[in-house]
Amino acid sequence: MVKISVVFKGRQMAHQEFGPKMLDKIMSNLEGLAEQERDARFEGRRYVTVVRPTKGTVKQEVNDQLETGNKKQETTINASKSN
Repeated sequence: MVKISVVFKGRQMAHQEFGPKMLDKIMSNLEGLAEQERDARFEGRRYVTVVRPTKGTVKQEVNDQLETGNKKQETTINASKSN
């Protein structure tokens, strides 16, 4: 789980409508990778929400990284054996 906070400083508190807009933009970038665990809300000067990875995305990314890492190791081993 990841906590996302939009922090308001000084006179930015006069324009709190930008908190939900910013958070919507962040969530649209994370679409397909993460989903909101709880609704966003103001906590003092912060607009906060908690997100978690969607089911299967983390395992798939780890498997993809492991596969590419294994291919790189095989290439390195094969190159060193041919010399």
